[in-house]
Amino acid sequence: DIDTLVGTFQKHPEWALDRVPSDWNDGWYPFGSSLFALFLEERYGNRDGKLLAEMWRHTPQNGHVTSVEPQNREVAYTDTQNKPTYFDAIGAVLATKGSSFDRAYAEFGVWRLLVGPDADGHHYQDAARYPPPTIATAYGVNRLPIVDLRPGRPVGNYGTSYVLLDPAGLDPAKALRIKVQGDAPYHWAAQAICTHAGAAAKVIDIVDTG
Repeated sequence: DIDTLVGTFQKHPEWALDRVPSDWNDGWYPFGSSLFALFLEERYGNRDGKLLAEMWRHTPQNGHVTSVEPQNREVAYTDTQNKPTYFDAIGAVLATKGSSFDRAYAEFGVWRLLVGPDADGHHYQDAARYPPPTIATAYGVNRLPIVDLRPGRPVGNYGTSYVLLDPAGLDPAKALRIKVQGDAPYHWAAQAICTHAGAAAKVIDIVDTG
């Protein structure tokens, strides 16, 4: 069901998108990551599966299957390098649509947040059905300024970390200044997602100064 599959995925937004679970406690994570495939269909396709089928047509690899895991026949071993990967295939199709895997994933981070009680009616068609992602930490104005802090849970490759800034009590004549510095050599995308009940979310890109 949605709560089990997507819920496990949303519980750990900091994990890598293609993470292989180490035990069954998080075994539903790869199934819940289909939320990303749904995003691609809704954002770049027609929600009819045709876009995903097009992506799969970019995944054939030259080689042979040498064996299949007896305990889990979904796992196969081959005599070839895993190229192109599914991510490569997604990137190839998105390039024909004027986008890229990195740009799409950054936008997905916004869609992934605007679900459940935070759905704004402008992203997932069924956004209100999906459980929200875990918020790494939250800050009120009484804890400002916030400097030189790092995520408590390390963010994996194509993972996401959400921090809540509650402006309640902030002088309306003042503004929040937000700066993000990522760890080299990785590429970081950061956005400030401003929400207000009943209104479409406003997304502001933050320049990575790392």
